[in-house]
This record gives sequence, C-alpha cells and structure tokens, in this order.
Amino acid sequence: MKTAGCIRRVLAFLIDSLITLMVMIPFWIWYFIGLFSDESGNYLLGYSILIPICFALIQWLYFALSWRFSGWTLGMRLVSIKLVSLKDGKNLSFLWGTLRYLGMILSAGFYGIGFLMCLFSPKRLSLQDLMAQSYMIMYNEKKSQKSFCLKTLFQHSDVLTNGKDSLKI
Repeated sequence: MKTAGCIRRVLAFLIDSLITLMVMIPFWIWYFIGLFSDESGNYLLGYSILIPICFALIQWLYFALSWRFSGWTLGMRLVSIKLVSLKDGKNLSFLWGTLRYLGMILSAGFYGIGFLMCLFSPKRLSLQDLMAQSYMIMYNEKKSQKSFCLKTLFQHSDVLTNGKDSLKI
C-alpha cells in the first residue's frame, strides 16, 4: 500500500480543524455575548478556560472515534487517505487513537517538528504515528470495491466456464 504524502495529510488536518471549529461556533457566540454583558468579569476570568478545554475535547472525540470506527475523518476521506495500524493494518482502537491525538498536541507544542518528521521519514511517519504505531495510506474506496468485485468474479470463474464444479446451464 502506498503511504500518504505530507500535503494530503496537511489538507486533511486543515479540513478537520475547520469542521471542529464550526462545531465550536455556539460556544464562541455564548462566550462573546457574555463578555459584553453585566457579568463580563465572570466570563473573562471563569469561562475563558472552558473554550480551549471544550475545543480539545471535541477534537479528541472527533479524531479518536473517527479513527476507531472508520479509519478516517471527513477531511481524510476527502483527500483519500486512511489511518491504519502498523501491527495489523486495521483501524486503531480508541485508546491508540487517543494516544495519537496526544501525539498531535505534542507535535504542535514543539513548533510543529513532530508534524515535519514525515518529510524525512522513509515511511512518512510523524511523531503521532510513531506514538500510536500507525501510518497513513492512500485509499480509494471505489477502487477497493471494484477490485473486490473483480476478485470475487475471478474466484468463481469456474462456474462461468462450465468447470468441474460448475452449474449446468
């Protein structure tokens, strides 16, 4: 399987970040309305920490659950890449997805060096990939379904050619 390039990975991450930011819009509206109300001190001092915590929580659940159940997020699907385990090539578990998300935070915390590792790694692995024992592959669902149909057809081609175990038509 061909590993996914860095440009596709960045595009997928930007798309996914926009999606999670859109989910946060009601929180931002609530926060800004509160900043200009009579209780603006409470919002500024008490609720300022809630916005980044909610954003991290929403992003964590979005990424970890998407990786667990489908192997991709919406952004990854749009650019035709999929996340798989290095061990068995299957979807990551929720725990490994959580570890990978923490790796993304660490990668961003070190001035993006963890993300840039994929430029120099032979398998294009970044810090979060190494932490979660995963990698990104190019994935085209239509092509995969087409090849599955062709394999199934050729496996049962003896039926079509009146082979030994074929049906007499």
